[in-house]
Amino acid sequence: MQVDELTAQERNYLDKIFEALTIVSEGDYVFVYDFTHKIVRFSRNFTAFCGMDSEYVSDPAALVSKFVHRDDVSLFTSYIQRIEKGNVSDSRLIVRFLWNRERYVPCTVKAAVLSHDGDPALNGNAPEYVVGSINNHGIQPLMDPVTELKNQYALFEDLSLLLKEKKPRTVMMLGLANFSHYNNDGGYSFGNKVLTVMGRALVEWAGNDNSRVYRLDGPRFAIISKLSDERVLEEFQLLRKQLKDQLSVESHILQVSLSCGILEIEDFKITVPTIYACLNFAYSRSKYDQQGNGYIFRDRMGDGARLSMQKLSAIRSCVADHCKGFMLYYQPVVSARTEKISGAEALIRWGSAEFGLVPPVEFIPVLEEDSIFPELGRWIFKKALTDVLPIVKVCPDFVINVNASYAQFLAGDFVSSLHEILKETGFPPQNLCIEVTERCRLLDLSLLKSIMVQLKTLGVRFALDDFGTGFSSLNILKALPFDTIKIDRDTVRNVVDDKKDMAAVHCITDLASVFGTDVCIEGIENRRMKELLQADQVTSFQGYYYSKPVPLPEFQEIWQRQ
Repeated sequence: MQVDELTAQERNYLDKIFEALTIVSEGDYVFVYDFTHKIVRFSRNFTAFCGMDSEYVSDPAALVSKFVHRDDVSLFTSYIQRIEKGNVSDSRLIVRFLWNRERYVPCTVKAAVLSHDGDPALNGNAPEYVVGSINNHGIQPLMDPVTELKNQYALFEDLSLLLKEKKPRTVMMLGLANFSHYNNDGGYSFGNKVLTVMGRALVEWAGNDNSRVYRLDGPRFAIISKLSDERVLEEFQLLRKQLKDQLSVESHILQVSLSCGILEIEDFKITVPTIYACLNFAYSRSKYDQQGNGYIFRDRMGDGARLSMQKLSAIRSCVADHCKGFMLYYQPVVSARTEKISGAEALIRWGSAEFGLVPPVEFIPVLEEDSIFPELGRWIFKKALTDVLPIVKVCPDFVINVNASYAQFLAGDFVSSLHEILKETGFPPQNLCIEVTERCRLLDLSLLKSIMVQLKTLGVRFALDDFGTGFSSLNILKALPFDTIKIDRDTVRNVVDDKKDMAAVHCITDLASVFGTDVCIEGIENRRMKELLQADQVTSFQGYYYSKPVPLPEFQEIWQRQ
């Protein structure tokens, strides 16, 4: 039976029971199951949690198969059957529900039978109900104890409801720069007072448009606003000026510097984690690349912001689904002297029937700001080492280059995880070279050095990628034990026609010789470039002149033909 087939009295009775349960639920999800008519009503926050289309469900069996973990389906079904028969001696059950269509979260279900025999308002029927609550063990308390604002988990729940109810909103992530100085100078108690005062200032600032303010991790806050992204950007720039030298904490006037990432939600087919990943990306761009000026997340893929976020949402879901749709391409690295293949760089791609083949520049920058990225990083390493192991067995000097993100280094288990992958695949550590990318400038150098030293004791090599960009510096080379410098393609793009570019290459190769590192030049596009650069102290080349990145079978053919 569908919910609209209930009589007015039956629907009213169902809703009254539900409302009574909601009042005493203390934050749990609640449900009422009219098992005479086989209709369930769930609380709005639970339907948002699962991504359900309606609070009313007329096919409980289909609900169970769709949102309950397959290993728990039979257990949950028999549990409901026992409750229906009045067996309440074991009225609690832990079952895994699908959260936001991405992962399963354990929840405790508590239920009881409610009978109401002989109510004349129900036309003589005696419907029975299973009433209960669902406690989500994956959701933390929703209030921040320091600022007394809603916290990150409350933000996730509210975003889920916005998506479910298709309400366009703009979300902003704000953060205090150099917050560690307040903790170091005044202690954590003073730092907490700074956060509290900052939270109050944001509530007052955002109150005009009935916005909601949340405290996230560390010195970061979030605000959901009804204003457009452009208007939010304008208001944020005014806020920066307003708060500079005007935030008073314990008679101290603080010089406050803010950063802000902004995202307008207009597409309701995406997921909450996708929104949060895009917000993190925009906030990082504001903080590190825009000197704190607000950064609006716009189209990162060239085909409209809405489609862009749909791609990101699909890509994130695929990472959670055992990296479905991801593949590795391989670009040859050749000896500058012999022009024979000495190795390859593994490069990630993703594809689907809906979006086609998507290059990494369109999703890696955002995923690097996402907690899910280390999972993809592990897949990349394992896949690359497994793919090229047969080549290494034939050619012991072959080296595979794999990029590592700063998010992987920050995860805390990078060394142990890679050690496990090397052991599992049987890949020789000395045939692996990890490329440290430009974004690793965000890391503490002592942390990066510790990771490198641990892995170099196994024989793993390290390359400094994109030399000639913002990350590269003399201090980096002095501080970290790199084996190879990779000169960025932009540095050599005009070496044929520009003597300054050629002089720059000479300087870098001379510097490399001082530190005893090899030099690999990327972006070799033609014979003339190759011939000019062969005259320098260069170890290896990489570029379209030799081959573009290709799938493994095609790379194997290129390698075998040499």
